[in-house]
Amino acid sequence: MAFMQKQVEHMECWQVETTCGTECVPSNLVGLNINVDSLSQYTEGEIHCDADGEFNGELVTGWFARLSAPGYMDCTAWSGPFKSEKEAMDYLCELYDAEDAD
Repeated sequence: MAFMQKQVEHMECWQVETTCGTECVPSNLVGLNINVDSLSQYTEGEIHCDADGEFNGELVTGWFARLSAPGYMDCTAWSGPFKSEKEAMDYLCELYDAEDAD
C-alpha cells in the first residue's frame, strides 16, 4: 500500500450498524437530518433496521483515520472515533503495518 497515504481528521460521523459491522459516515456528506436512504449511499453493508424500518444511528465526534490514494477514488473506510490524532495515527500504523512518517 505504498501509494496509499494516511489520512487523519477531526470530524463528526454517523455510526450505524450494517451487515458489514459498524460503519462511519462523515456528517458533512449526509447532514444532520438523516434517514436510511441518505446513509445507505455511503455504507458498504445494508443498514440494520427494526420492524418499523427505524435504525439506530449515533452522531459521534472525534479523530477518524483511513488510508487514501491521492488523485484516485481508492480509500479505506473511516475508523474511529479516537481520542487523539496520535491514537488515530497509531491505529493506522499498526493495522496496515505502516511507518509513522509519510
